[in-house]
Amino acid sequence: MKTAAIVLLAAAFAVTLLFACKSEEEKPPATSGIEGQVLIGPMCPVVQEGTPCPDEPYQATIVIWNAERTKEIVTIETTADGRFRVPLPPGDYYVNATLRGGDAMIMDLALAAGGTPGPTGSSPRSGYAPTFFPGTTVPSDAQKITLAAGQEAQGTEFALAAVRLAKVSGVVINSEGKPVEGSMVSALPRNLRDFVADPEKRSYLDLAQRLSEISTEKLRALATALNDLLD
Repeated sequence: MKTAAIVLLAAAFAVTLLFACKSEEEKPPATSGIEGQVLIGPMCPVVQEGTPCPDEPYQATIVIWNAERTKEIVTIETTADGRFRVPLPPGDYYVNATLRGGDAMIMDLALAAGGTPGPTGSSPRSGYAPTFFPGTTVPSDAQKITLAAGQEAQGTEFALAAVRLAKVSGVVINSEGKPVEGSMVSALPRNLRDFVADPEKRSYLDLAQRLSEISTEKLRALATALNDLLD
């Protein structure tokens, strides 16, 4: 019975996904949008008073969030000079920029500034955190961008925030207290950590894992079969 329930839930999810994609395809092209540029700095090993050290354009990953900052609307790469334009329908949005690449956040500031990185094998002491417009790492301090029909929000320019990095180390053990070799460790935001740690959410995580292992073709076939059954 549990297996059947999971299969039906997966099918329902697939149907929702299928029709959502179709609905998106049928929408007319957006005439409004957000245009801007991402910068990075400081670009000087030592910043001195009276000596200009402007931030420089940087090719980054841009994420557009909905008004509640709970859903990613679109993810794009900027051009080589950090510029981007995202066509969007009227509404409220937040803009977030990150360095490209999974490990890019730990870029050493000295290396970015053209200096020498730390000793071989050492960990960078500084880097760049995911940054919301107009230049904050705190989501609640992000500035909302409101688009009216046909409106172009230009001048959305901001720099990635330079931060100090902390090093976390430890040992993964099993229920017997023995070290676990080859395990994966992830750092999660507090709200996501609480969700994952809740035993009552285990079924959702298991379902997400199973869905991630199903090919797109099988999901569409399952959705079509369920749709035919409901007709």
